[in-house]
Amino acid sequence: MMALPWIVDVLTALLLVRLTSASAEDLTTSAAGSEGATPASSTLNRPVICPAQCDCFNYHETVDCSRRDLDQIPASLPTVVRRLYVEGNRIEDLGDGRLSAATNLSVLIVEDNRLTELNVDALCRLARLQELDASGNQIQTVVTVGRCGSQLTALKELNLGHNRLTTLPANLSAMAPNLEILLLSHNEITSPAFDVSYSSLSLLRHVDLAHNDFRRLRASDLAPLRSGRQRTMHCFRPSSRPTFHVASSVDKSCISLAVVLCILLK
Repeated sequence: MMALPWIVDVLTALLLVRLTSASAEDLTTSAAGSEGATPASSTLNRPVICPAQCDCFNYHETVDCSRRDLDQIPASLPTVVRRLYVEGNRIEDLGDGRLSAATNLSVLIVEDNRLTELNVDALCRLARLQELDASGNQIQTVVTVGRCGSQLTALKELNLGHNRLTTLPANLSAMAPNLEILLLSHNEITSPAFDVSYSSLSLLRHVDLAHNDFRRLRASDLAPLRSGRQRTMHCFRPSSRPTFHVASSVDKSCISLAVVLCILLK
């Protein structure tokens, strides 16, 4: 019985040695992991860099890359950018993924470039986009239903004027269901017939078809607009050629063929 205290002391010493060794191993592993990891505070404090070809303002929320002889959207756009101006360049394509990081973008100005197509897939991550100006390009095709399956639900104004469209954008409500302003002047549109998708654009209040190639406007062309909930003024400015004809069945709340034809939808 006298040997029991001695045995207890030995076992206690061995247990302390084991616990000390385990703690040392844990500390070493933790230190090694810390060296390989990037602290959260370091990521949060990482400086926002302006693209080399551009000027940035308002804490990088405004990025101006206009008239810089660019052939593509600048790489590494700040994620905080809200307004991007790239007009007056040589950009031929928006679908290279460079806009995907700009998820806070609300205004995109790409006028006076060399775009031949506007495809919603190039814009599918821009859920906050409110204004898109793609005027002054060479756009012949507008793809409103893409592979990404998303909509530009915040888009209110779409400017496709001064392009090479021969038809109205089809199925537009699939791309921009809350659109309010649609500018299509100075294209080559031969028919002002709106497809049934426009009946879903209940917020649409202004359509500009000035200086296109159609010469006749029928009541049936406007039927989808009338079937929606719009109470708005749509302005169709024909070219100055006197052959432009308005079908007698169209409501003429205010008509002046010499300058502008405005049809009030009631």
